[in-house]
Amino acid sequence: MALTAWETYVKERAGEALEARLSSEAESHAATFMTKKFEEEAKRLYNPTTARTQKLFVDFLGLDVTKCWAWNGMDNERAKKRLDELVAKRGDAAHRSRVSLKKSQSGHLVLREELEKAIKFLGHLVENTDKALEALRTL
Repeated sequence: MALTAWETYVKERAGEALEARLSSEAESHAATFMTKKFEEEAKRLYNPTTARTQKLFVDFLGLDVTKCWAWNGMDNERAKKRLDELVAKRGDAAHRSRVSLKKSQSGHLVLREELEKAIKFLGHLVENTDKALEALRTL
């Protein structure tokens, strides 16, 4: 569920930022074209890894939000790697991989403590992505 919320956030937040950016040209052919292309890309965005998230924001907003993913105790590269690990684990869970189940000592793919850490981590990603988008808005 946490990663589903992340996916929804990425799509909606990028869409909101694009809409705000195009608001002065809302009726133009270029704005209509970009909005349509964004909607197509957003529909195809499943499991927003670092690379997929980065591409969506760079392609439509000219902003690499992944560069701002750093906070106390978490540097940028580790944050990107952690997101990709969580997305991969979500894929394992969705497909009930026996290999993944063997990785966990308890037999559970995701332990409560891991889930709590993941939710906190995703909260930091959201907070830092919002900060990057707020900076874009003031330009």
